[in-house]
Amino acid sequence: MKKIVLIRHSNAEPGGFSTPDFDRKLSAKGRERAVLQANTLLNNSDIPDLIITSNAKRAHETALIFSEILNKNCPIQQVPFLYEDFATSDFFNLINGINDSYNNIIVIGHNPTISVMASKLDSDELFSFKPCAMCIFEVGNKWGDVDIADGNLISFIAP
Repeated sequence: MKKIVLIRHSNAEPGGFSTPDFDRKLSAKGRERAVLQANTLLNNSDIPDLIITSNAKRAHETALIFSEILNKNCPIQQVPFLYEDFATSDFFNLINGINDSYNNIIVIGHNPTISVMASKLDSDELFSFKPCAMCIFEVGNKWGDVDIADGNLISFIAP
Protein backbone atom coordinates (compact mmCIF):
# COMPACT_ATOMS: atom_id res chain seq x y z
CA MET A 1 0.00 0.00 0.00
CA LYS A 2 1.11 3.53 -0.79
CA LYS A 3 0.94 6.15 1.97
CA ILE A 4 0.41 9.86 1.66
CA VAL A 5 0.80 12.32 4.52
CA LEU A 6 -0.87 15.70 4.00
CA ILE A 7 0.60 18.44 6.18
CA ARG A 8 -0.20 22.09 6.61
CA HIS A 9 3.02 24.09 6.90
CA SER A 10 4.07 24.90 10.45
CA ASN A 11 3.60 28.23 12.26
CA ALA A 12 5.04 31.24 10.45
CA GLU A 13 6.24 34.63 11.54
CA PRO A 14 3.59 37.33 11.25
CA GLY A 15 3.33 39.05 7.89
CA GLY A 16 3.52 42.75 7.37
CA PHE A 17 4.11 45.46 4.82
CA SER A 18 7.81 44.65 4.58
CA THR A 19 7.40 40.87 4.28
CA PRO A 20 5.15 39.45 1.57
CA ASP A 21 3.07 36.42 2.61
CA PHE A 22 5.06 34.16 0.27
CA ASP A 23 8.34 35.05 2.04
CA ARG A 24 7.20 34.49 5.63
CA LYS A 25 9.60 32.17 7.49
CA LEU A 26 8.83 29.70 10.25
CA SER A 27 8.64 31.12 13.74
CA ALA A 28 10.50 29.51 16.64
CA LYS A 29 7.20 27.85 17.64
CA GLY A 30 6.80 26.65 14.05
CA ARG A 31 10.22 25.03 14.01
CA GLU A 32 9.47 23.31 17.35
CA ARG A 33 6.12 22.00 16.08
CA ALA A 34 7.67 20.71 12.86
CA VAL A 35 10.34 18.83 14.85
CA LEU A 36 7.64 17.37 17.14
CA GLN A 37 5.45 16.24 14.22
CA ALA A 38 8.39 14.82 12.25
CA ASN A 39 9.41 12.80 15.32
CA THR A 40 5.83 11.53 15.59
CA LEU A 41 6.09 10.17 12.05
CA LEU A 42 9.52 8.72 12.85
CA ASN A 43 8.13 6.91 15.90
CA ASN A 44 5.33 5.51 13.70
CA SER A 45 7.88 4.41 11.07
CA ASP A 46 6.21 6.64 8.47
CA ILE A 47 9.41 7.45 6.59
CA PRO A 48 8.90 9.33 3.32
CA ASP A 49 10.82 8.65 0.16
CA LEU A 50 9.49 11.84 -1.50
CA ILE A 51 8.41 15.20 -0.10
CA ILE A 52 6.33 17.53 -2.26
CA THR A 53 5.95 21.07 -0.98
CA SER A 54 4.69 24.49 -1.85
CA ASN A 55 7.52 26.81 -2.81
CA ALA A 56 6.50 29.38 -0.16
CA LYS A 57 9.29 29.91 2.38
CA ARG A 58 7.43 28.54 5.43
CA ALA A 59 6.31 25.38 3.62
CA HIS A 60 9.78 24.70 2.22
CA GLU A 61 11.33 25.21 5.67
CA THR A 62 8.79 22.74 7.10
CA ALA A 63 9.81 20.25 4.39
CA LEU A 64 13.49 20.67 5.23
CA ILE A 65 12.85 19.88 8.91
CA PHE A 66 10.86 16.75 8.05
CA SER A 67 13.57 15.63 5.63
CA GLU A 68 16.34 16.21 8.19
CA ILE A 69 14.58 14.09 10.82
CA LEU A 70 12.99 11.41 8.67
CA ASN A 71 15.16 10.83 5.63
CA LYS A 72 18.07 13.08 4.69
CA ASN A 73 18.22 11.45 1.26
CA CYS A 74 14.57 12.14 0.53
CA PRO A 75 14.10 14.33 -2.55
CA ILE A 76 12.11 17.52 -2.01
CA GLN A 77 10.04 18.66 -4.97
CA GLN A 78 8.70 22.22 -4.89
CA VAL A 79 5.37 22.66 -6.66
CA PRO A 80 4.34 26.32 -7.06
CA PHE A 81 0.60 25.66 -7.50
CA LEU A 82 0.42 24.32 -3.93
CA TYR A 83 0.77 27.93 -2.74
CA GLU A 84 -2.18 29.10 -4.83
CA ASP A 85 -5.81 28.10 -4.78
CA PHE A 86 -5.91 25.06 -7.00
CA ALA A 87 -8.47 22.67 -8.43
CA THR A 88 -9.02 19.17 -7.11
CA SER A 89 -7.98 17.89 -10.54
CA ASP A 90 -4.59 19.67 -10.20
CA PHE A 91 -3.95 17.87 -6.93
CA PHE A 92 -4.94 14.44 -8.24
CA ASN A 93 -2.96 14.97 -11.46
CA LEU A 94 0.08 15.67 -9.28
CA ILE A 95 -0.48 12.51 -7.21
CA ASN A 96 -1.28 10.40 -10.27
CA GLY A 97 2.00 11.47 -11.87
CA ILE A 98 4.21 10.20 -9.04
CA ASN A 99 6.52 7.34 -9.98
CA ASP A 100 5.43 4.09 -8.35
CA SER A 101 8.97 3.53 -7.06
CA TYR A 102 7.96 5.95 -4.27
CA ASN A 103 5.87 4.32 -1.55
CA ASN A 104 5.50 6.98 1.14
CA ILE A 105 5.09 10.63 0.28
CA ILE A 106 4.50 13.83 2.17
CA VAL A 107 2.65 16.79 0.65
CA ILE A 108 3.06 20.10 2.47
CA GLY A 109 0.69 22.91 1.61
CA HIS A 110 -1.53 25.68 2.91
CA ASN A 111 -5.04 26.04 4.23
CA PRO A 112 -7.77 25.89 3.19
CA THR A 113 -6.69 23.77 0.21
CA ILE A 114 -4.70 21.14 2.13
CA SER A 115 -7.70 20.43 4.39
CA VAL A 116 -10.00 20.29 1.35
CA MET A 117 -7.69 17.75 -0.31
CA ALA A 118 -7.69 15.62 2.84
CA SER A 119 -11.48 15.70 2.76
CA LYS A 120 -11.43 14.72 -0.92
CA LEU A 121 -9.28 11.68 -0.13
CA ASP A 122 -11.67 10.64 2.64
CA SER A 123 -15.16 11.74 1.67
CA ASP A 124 -16.56 10.98 5.13
CA GLU A 125 -14.44 13.43 7.09
CA LEU A 126 -13.87 17.16 7.34
CA PHE A 127 -10.50 18.14 8.74
CA SER A 128 -9.49 21.33 10.51
CA PHE A 129 -5.78 21.77 9.89
CA LYS A 130 -3.98 23.90 12.45
CA PRO A 131 -0.36 24.70 11.55
CA CYS A 132 1.64 21.47 11.18
CA ALA A 133 -1.41 19.21 11.51
CA MET A 134 -1.22 16.10 9.37
CA CYS A 135 -3.41 13.36 7.95
CA ILE A 136 -1.97 9.97 7.07
CA PHE A 137 -3.74 7.94 4.37
CA GLU A 138 -3.26 4.61 2.65
CA VAL A 139 -4.22 5.00 -1.00
CA GLY A 140 -3.74 1.73 -2.87
CA ASN A 141 -0.87 0.24 -4.81
CA LYS A 142 -0.43 2.67 -7.72
CA TRP A 143 -0.25 6.46 -7.59
CA GLY A 144 -1.84 6.63 -11.03
CA ASP A 145 -5.02 5.04 -9.68
CA VAL A 146 -5.58 7.42 -6.72
CA ASP A 147 -8.85 9.32 -7.01
CA ILE A 148 -11.45 11.08 -4.88
CA ALA A 149 -12.54 9.03 -1.83
CA ASP A 150 -9.79 6.43 -2.36
CA GLY A 151 -7.96 7.29 0.85
CA ASN A 152 -8.15 5.12 3.92
CA LEU A 153 -7.50 7.43 6.89
CA ILE A 154 -4.90 5.99 9.23
CA SER A 155 -4.65 8.97 11.55
CA PHE A 156 -5.11 12.70 11.94
CA ILE A 157 -2.44 14.25 14.15
CA ALA A 158 -2.75 17.83 15.33
CA PRO A 159 0.05 19.28 17.44
